[in-house]
Amino acid sequence: MMGIHHKAAQTGVTAWSIQYPSSTGFTQQSAGVLNYGSTTLPLDQLDHCRIAKVRDWDVAGQHFNFILYVIFAAIFLFLIVEAAWRLQFFAAVALFFAIAGMSLADVLTTNKISYFRVDIKTTDGRAHTYTTASQDDAEDLLAAISAIGVTVKK
Repeated sequence: MMGIHHKAAQTGVTAWSIQYPSSTGFTQQSAGVLNYGSTTLPLDQLDHCRIAKVRDWDVAGQHFNFILYVIFAAIFLFLIVEAAWRLQFFAAVALFFAIAGMSLADVLTTNKISYFRVDIKTTDGRAHTYTTASQDDAEDLLAAISAIGVTVKK
């Protein structure tokens, strides 16, 4: 099989490929397949595709960490004041609040994660997704798919 093999710029590993028998040529949609990851899609089953830029914050872990240490500090503070624990445990309260403060700083300084998602729909109604950090990679995939006659929706 002959075809187009697109390598990821950062790693040099083939990110996706379109393969077709050498006798049919690239314009014969029904003869080829699109490969990415562990997914193989026959080109004649591709209906349409679209690209989306996704910007997301992944700070759930940092929020949990902040809340957890504030709760620990509050529990220790309550036990010192109400249950007459020794005053030396104020050091633990200070430590828990310090860790909570660092967790909050981590939440506030986290940058958004940006990536590109190519949603591919097949004629049988199934949805497939190709995700990459490179806009060029996603646009190259759309251009290759568009060149064989698949509708690219904006």
